[in-house]
Amino acid sequence: MSVYRFGRILLEESQVFFESKFSFGSVNLKPLLPGHTLVISRRCAPRLIDLPPEEAADLFLSARIIANTLEKHFGATSLTLALQDGPDAGQTVNQVHIHIIPRKPNDMKWNDEIYRQLESEQKEPERKPRTADEMAQESILFRTLFPSNQPGSHFGGEAGQLLLSTPSSSSSFSSSVLDPASK
Repeated sequence: MSVYRFGRILLEESQVFFESKFSFGSVNLKPLLPGHTLVISRRCAPRLIDLPPEEAADLFLSARIIANTLEKHFGATSLTLALQDGPDAGQTVNQVHIHIIPRKPNDMKWNDEIYRQLESEQKEPERKPRTADEMAQESILFRTLFPSNQPGSHFGGEAGQLLLSTPSSSSSFSSSVLDPASK
Protein backbone atom coordinates (compact mmCIF):
# COMPACT_ATOMS: atom_id res chain seq x y z
CA MET A 1 0.00 0.00 0.00
CA SER A 2 1.34 3.41 -1.01
CA VAL A 3 1.59 6.39 1.31
CA TYR A 4 1.27 9.94 -0.02
CA ARG A 5 2.90 12.93 1.65
CA PHE A 6 0.94 16.14 2.18
CA GLY A 7 3.20 18.45 4.15
CA ARG A 8 3.73 16.70 7.48
CA ILE A 9 0.62 14.57 6.92
CA LEU A 10 0.86 11.04 5.53
CA LEU A 11 -2.19 10.08 3.49
CA GLU A 12 -2.99 6.45 2.90
CA GLU A 13 -3.77 5.17 -0.57
CA SER A 14 -7.38 4.67 0.53
CA GLN A 15 -7.80 8.48 0.63
CA VAL A 16 -6.45 9.02 -2.90
CA PHE A 17 -8.78 8.73 -5.88
CA PHE A 18 -6.77 10.27 -8.75
CA GLU A 19 -3.15 10.28 -9.90
CA SER A 20 -1.18 12.03 -12.59
CA LYS A 21 2.55 12.16 -13.17
CA PHE A 22 3.16 15.03 -10.74
CA SER A 23 -0.08 15.34 -8.74
CA PHE A 24 -2.76 13.37 -6.95
CA GLY A 25 -6.37 13.92 -5.87
CA SER A 26 -7.45 13.23 -2.30
CA VAL A 27 -10.64 13.46 -0.30
CA ASN A 28 -10.69 16.13 2.40
CA LEU A 29 -10.56 15.46 6.13
CA LYS A 30 -12.99 18.31 6.88
CA PRO A 31 -14.92 19.16 3.70
CA LEU A 32 -16.75 22.48 3.57
CA LEU A 33 -19.37 21.17 1.12
CA PRO A 34 -20.05 17.80 -0.56
CA GLY A 35 -17.30 16.99 -3.05
CA HIS A 36 -14.68 19.26 -1.45
CA THR A 37 -11.43 17.59 -2.49
CA LEU A 38 -7.76 18.46 -2.87
CA VAL A 39 -5.32 18.24 -5.77
CA ILE A 40 -1.84 17.98 -4.30
CA SER A 41 1.57 18.28 -5.89
CA ARG A 42 3.71 15.16 -5.43
CA ARG A 43 6.69 17.44 -4.80
CA CYS A 44 6.69 18.79 -1.25
CA ALA A 45 7.03 22.37 -2.48
CA PRO A 46 5.55 25.06 -0.25
CA ARG A 47 4.64 27.56 -3.00
CA LEU A 48 3.48 27.40 -6.60
CA ILE A 49 6.61 29.23 -7.77
CA ASP A 50 8.67 26.38 -6.26
CA LEU A 51 7.25 23.90 -8.79
CA PRO A 52 8.95 23.47 -12.16
CA PRO A 53 6.63 24.60 -15.00
CA GLU A 54 5.79 21.03 -16.06
CA GLU A 55 4.67 20.14 -12.52
CA ALA A 56 2.65 23.35 -12.11
CA ALA A 57 0.91 22.65 -15.43
CA ASP A 58 0.15 19.08 -14.36
CA LEU A 59 -1.34 20.34 -11.07
CA PHE A 60 -3.75 22.65 -12.87
CA LEU A 61 -4.62 20.15 -15.60
CA SER A 62 -5.39 17.56 -12.91
CA ALA A 63 -7.52 20.14 -11.08
CA ARG A 64 -9.41 20.83 -14.31
CA ILE A 65 -10.15 17.14 -14.90
CA ILE A 66 -11.21 16.47 -11.29
CA ALA A 67 -13.28 19.67 -11.04
CA ASN A 68 -15.19 18.96 -14.26
CA THR A 69 -15.96 15.39 -13.19
CA LEU A 70 -17.04 16.29 -9.64
CA GLU A 71 -19.17 19.21 -10.84
CA LYS A 72 -21.16 16.79 -13.01
CA HIS A 73 -21.29 14.08 -10.32
CA PHE A 74 -22.70 16.43 -7.67
CA GLY A 75 -25.06 18.22 -10.05
CA ALA A 76 -23.29 21.48 -9.24
CA THR A 77 -23.68 24.62 -11.31
CA SER A 78 -20.29 26.16 -10.49
CA LEU A 79 -16.96 25.47 -8.83
CA THR A 80 -14.68 27.15 -6.35
CA LEU A 81 -11.02 26.37 -6.98
CA ALA A 82 -8.70 27.84 -4.37
CA LEU A 83 -4.94 27.81 -4.10
CA GLN A 84 -3.80 29.47 -0.89
CA ASP A 85 -0.20 30.19 -1.88
CA GLY A 86 1.62 30.78 1.39
CA PRO A 87 0.65 31.24 5.05
CA ASP A 88 -0.49 34.86 4.62
CA ALA A 89 -2.97 33.63 2.00
CA GLY A 90 -4.42 31.13 4.48
CA GLN A 91 -2.33 28.07 3.55
CA THR A 92 -2.31 25.72 6.54
CA VAL A 93 -0.40 22.77 5.02
CA ASN A 94 3.04 23.70 3.72
CA GLN A 95 2.69 21.99 0.32
CA VAL A 96 1.17 23.27 -2.92
CA HIS A 97 -2.44 22.13 -3.25
CA ILE A 98 -5.70 23.26 -4.81
CA HIS A 99 -9.10 22.99 -3.13
CA ILE A 100 -11.92 21.93 -5.46
CA ILE A 101 -15.40 22.65 -4.16
CA PRO A 102 -18.51 21.93 -6.27
CA ARG A 103 -21.06 24.74 -5.76
CA LYS A 104 -24.83 25.04 -6.03
CA PRO A 105 -27.16 28.02 -5.71
CA ASN A 106 -27.56 29.16 -2.09
CA ASP A 107 -25.17 26.54 -0.70
CA MET A 108 -23.87 29.29 1.59
CA LYS A 109 -25.60 32.38 2.91
CA TRP A 110 -22.92 34.60 1.34
CA ASN A 111 -21.00 33.25 -1.62
CA ASP A 112 -17.62 34.57 -0.44
CA GLU A 113 -18.11 32.89 2.95
CA ILE A 114 -16.33 29.91 1.39
CA TYR A 115 -13.02 31.80 1.55
CA ARG A 116 -13.36 32.64 5.25
CA GLN A 117 -14.15 29.00 5.94
CA LEU A 118 -11.16 27.82 3.90
CA GLU A 119 -8.86 30.13 5.82
CA SER A 120 -10.17 28.97 9.20
CA GLU A 121 -10.39 25.29 8.18
CA GLN A 122 -8.08 24.12 10.97
CA LYS A 123 -9.63 26.37 13.65
CA GLU A 124 -13.35 25.57 13.55
CA PRO A 125 -14.28 23.08 16.29
CA GLU A 126 -17.82 22.53 14.94
CA ARG A 127 -16.39 20.91 11.81
CA LYS A 128 -15.36 17.50 13.02
CA PRO A 129 -12.72 15.51 11.13
CA ARG A 130 -14.07 12.48 9.32
CA THR A 131 -12.91 8.98 10.15
CA ALA A 132 -10.44 7.14 7.94
CA ASP A 133 -13.26 4.76 6.97
CA GLU A 134 -15.58 7.63 5.94
CA MET A 135 -12.81 9.12 3.81
CA ALA A 136 -11.98 5.73 2.25
CA GLN A 137 -15.64 5.17 1.33
CA GLU A 138 -15.83 8.54 -0.42
CA SER A 139 -12.55 7.85 -2.21
CA ILE A 140 -13.89 4.50 -3.46
CA LEU A 141 -16.93 6.30 -4.88
CA PHE A 142 -14.77 8.97 -6.56
CA ARG A 143 -12.45 6.34 -8.07
CA THR A 144 -15.43 5.02 -10.05
CA LEU A 145 -15.59 8.44 -11.70
CA PHE A 146 -12.02 8.03 -13.00
CA PRO A 147 -11.90 4.36 -14.11
CA SER A 148 -8.71 4.68 -16.18
CA ASN A 149 -6.91 6.48 -13.38
CA GLN A 150 -6.50 4.44 -10.22
CA PRO A 151 -4.08 5.03 -7.34
CA GLY A 152 -1.18 2.67 -7.62
CA SER A 153 -1.53 2.45 -11.41
CA HIS A 154 1.14 5.13 -11.68
CA PHE A 155 0.15 8.08 -13.77
CA GLY A 156 -2.77 6.64 -15.69
CA GLY A 157 -5.53 8.67 -17.21
CA GLU A 158 -5.76 11.91 -19.13
CA ALA A 159 -3.50 14.17 -17.03
CA GLY A 160 -0.76 11.58 -16.82
CA GLN A 161 -0.63 11.25 -20.59
CA LEU A 162 -0.36 14.95 -21.40
CA LEU A 163 2.86 15.85 -23.12
CA LEU A 164 4.78 18.98 -22.35
CA SER A 165 7.69 20.15 -24.41
CA THR A 166 10.30 22.36 -22.86
CA PRO A 167 12.63 23.66 -25.55
CA SER A 168 15.91 24.98 -24.18
CA SER A 169 15.06 28.54 -25.24
CA SER A 170 11.65 28.66 -23.53
CA SER A 171 8.98 26.53 -21.88
CA SER A 172 5.81 25.95 -23.86
CA PHE A 173 2.96 23.51 -24.11
CA SER A 174 2.81 21.21 -27.06
CA SER A 175 -0.04 21.90 -29.45
CA SER A 176 -1.79 18.70 -28.33
CA VAL A 177 -2.14 20.12 -24.80
CA LEU A 178 -3.43 23.49 -25.98
CA ASP A 179 -5.72 21.99 -28.60
CA PRO A 180 -6.68 18.33 -28.02
CA ALA A 181 -8.23 18.26 -31.51
CA SER A 182 -4.74 18.69 -32.98
CA LYS A 183 -3.71 15.17 -31.90
